[in-house]
Amino acid sequence: MRIGELLAYFVEPVMQHHQFQRIHNIQISRSERNGERLSDIQFKELSDFQETTARIEGRRKYFKTADHTKTLHGFAPQLVETVLSMDNSVKSVLNVGCSYAYMDYLMAQRHTGVQFYGIDSAANLLEQNSDISAPNLEIISGYGLDMLETRRIIPDLCYFSSTAVVIRNEELKAYFRSLAKTTKYLVLAEPIYSSRGLFYEEGYYDNPDEIDANGSYPTFSQVDFATEKRGYLAYLHNYRAIAELYGFEVLHYRIFIPSFTTQHVVALIAKNKNSNLWSG
Repeated sequence: MRIGELLAYFVEPVMQHHQFQRIHNIQISRSERNGERLSDIQFKELSDFQETTARIEGRRKYFKTADHTKTLHGFAPQLVETVLSMDNSVKSVLNVGCSYAYMDYLMAQRHTGVQFYGIDSAANLLEQNSDISAPNLEIISGYGLDMLETRRIIPDLCYFSSTAVVIRNEELKAYFRSLAKTTKYLVLAEPIYSSRGLFYEEGYYDNPDEIDANGSYPTFSQVDFATEKRGYLAYLHNYRAIAELYGFEVLHYRIFIPSFTTQHVVALIAKNKNSNLWSG
């Protein structure tokens, strides 16, 4: 390896980390409740970003033609349906960060006795999903944390698919704390982005089990190729530790590389230890 390449290998990730940490600190300072909640301005920025990067027709075509046994979007519903198959008391499912809720639409068709909700921030979310409908599927444009904290939605199962990874530690804990009061199951299918960026070695990943529930840190920030807008910061979270912190028992936990990608993924199914949720 040449000297320049060697320096870049070690220095670039450090510079990148400092850049992401600065962005993170700015976002925390702009947020509410010490980082637990997006401010109205931040939510509007998120909504605008979601709307301008939606590419509705392309997304619809992709979801309707893709082999979802080979996509991360298809992996999360497998975990959800595992829970539905083992506990028939689950009558409602919430997808936080649904975007185009095609996978929820498919699950709603297969599980007609279960109410499915998809929520995301885009103001035009209903337009994005105007081509799919089911009697037991409701699409909601809004802030998921608000919906949970005000109990506008009280799901038996809540899942995050490539969503929790872009939620800050403080805000994610607010989600889990709210879910712990009312929700039987928590399901996660989240990618792990490398803090080494373009310089990561094959097989390398930042291990979330090496940090504690409060130790999340930013690892990546994607730039939308069409608009050149910088997207969300992606974080490394110890999901298992955070779930356990708020009273969930982890039933299934796995970090692995699916056959359809080179990226590590976290899969988690957790059950609320509050047995009173099953006594109603």
